[in-house]
Order: sequence, then structure tokens, then C-alpha cells
Amino acid sequence: MKQLLSIWLRRLLHMLTFLSGEGSWSLRPVEAQLIKAALDHIDEADGKLLASQLSESFFVERINPRIVVLRFYKIGSDQVVCSPDFEDKLIRVHFVADGKRQVSNVCVFEGVIFSVEMKDPRLLRKAKQLTVEKVVAGTPKQSLTRVIDRSEHGSG
Repeated sequence: MKQLLSIWLRRLLHMLTFLSGEGSWSLRPVEAQLIKAALDHIDEADGKLLASQLSESFFVERINPRIVVLRFYKIGSDQVVCSPDFEDKLIRVHFVADGKRQVSNVCVFEGVIFSVEMKDPRLLRKAKQLTVEKVVAGTPKQSLTRVIDRSEHGSG
């Protein structure tokens, strides 16, 4: 009962976020394409497990224009990648969109798809199609979340 109440309260909060224009219940095509490219790069079993999460109910939070966060309502423990490699994993997707080369980060945190990060947020809104050039493993230090935190709150 407590879990059900928690889900409904989160959905109410997400409805308010949606009404303010800072979120939705679906990924934009470009966001989905970046996640798919990242998942195709990792081990097949882990990729399938992470891809199965996208069939669950989730909210896409767009409060920061450069970072899209996926908030899952309920993920089964059988859908979480239980590996130390996926505690804080960053996958860098190099692509071309509208003639511009870009790098996007797909972040997995505690075995769950967490976010898509992009330096130029306008591409997420405008680009219809992108061409993936390469996908490489990144380090958590390359996360835009950390860069934004440092710029807003300082390094110390």
C-alpha cells in the first residue's frame, strides 16, 4: 500500500512538471536513438536487460535543458543490471546531427538507465535524425551533471 501511494504521489508531481513544460512520459526520437546506440555497444545480455527497462512506466524529466533524466515508477529487481560496472557507468555516443558533430552521454546508475546528457540541448529539440559515428565507454568524471554541479556550486 505504501509503495502504491508513493507511485501515485510521484505521478501527481510529474503531472505538475508536465504542465509546466519540463517533462513528459515519452522519450523524444533522438533521445531514444541515443539510448539504443549506447545499449547496442555494451554486452548483449546487459543491453537487453537495460532495454527491458524502457518498456516500464517512466517519466522523462527535462528541468535542465542539457540533461534528460528518466524517473522509473517501478523497476523489477530482475531488470536491474547487478554488476559493479553498472553502478555508475557512462557511455559516450559520438554522432552527427544537422551537419554538426556532437557527443552525448548515456548514464546508467545502480544498474538502471538514468539520463541522456548533451552539450547542445537545441539538438535534442530540433534534430529529426542523427548518424552515430562511434560509441565508447566514458568515465563518470566526463558526466555533464558533474560539470554543471562544479559550475553552479564550485569545486570545493
